[in-house]
Amino acid sequence: MIHMIGDAVRDFIHDVTGGNIYLILLGVFLIFYLDSMVITILPELLILFFYDNPVEGISTVSWLVLLMLMASFGDVSGNFTVYLLFKKWKWFHKRASATLRKYVGLLVLKDEKLILLNRVAPALPMCGVFMAACNWNVKKSLFYLFIGGAVKYTIILSFFEFFAWLYNTDTAFYVTFISVVVFLIVSFFLGRYERKRLSEKAEAMQEKKNPKDD
Repeated sequence: MIHMIGDAVRDFIHDVTGGNIYLILLGVFLIFYLDSMVITILPELLILFFYDNPVEGISTVSWLVLLMLMASFGDVSGNFTVYLLFKKWKWFHKRASATLRKYVGLLVLKDEKLILLNRVAPALPMCGVFMAACNWNVKKSLFYLFIGGAVKYTIILSFFEFFAWLYNTDTAFYVTFISVVVFLIVSFFLGRYERKRLSEKAEAMQEKKNPKDD
């Protein structure tokens, strides 16, 4: 099944880009840009397909670095766009900011470092919105977004390369693909559990502030 999906995605990438490195890198950028703005399109998996289709004349290390940089740049750009849009829509900004700040106030970390934690257990959908609502330092937030993404995607691609060296590229692809899927599933449930816990905590705090009449 994974083999069929892999072949189909590789063929699609080749048909769309024609193997042109600039079009491939643009595709990586757009995938991560849109993912950070709208809904997740599993970029952690898609980057594997791009990495498994190296461009002729580009070394393995150079290809890894190029993909990591474009993925991180797309992620940062998308979140910065969301930040700017949220700031621009003043009415929505004012109405939503208090709720978002209250949500962040329930977390252990309450500043830009949450962006790094979000790479492991997603608790902040669209970090750009929280950047605006919580008045976080923009430069620091974007730096954390870039560093967090760079580390995450480098680990994924290095994991692939390690198993390719240990076995072969086909085995490396399957092992990395399955590992990333497991990681995403665990991260999803960790994030879901954390949001549920915070929701219950907020309700309990609200009940303490407004006790019911006996």
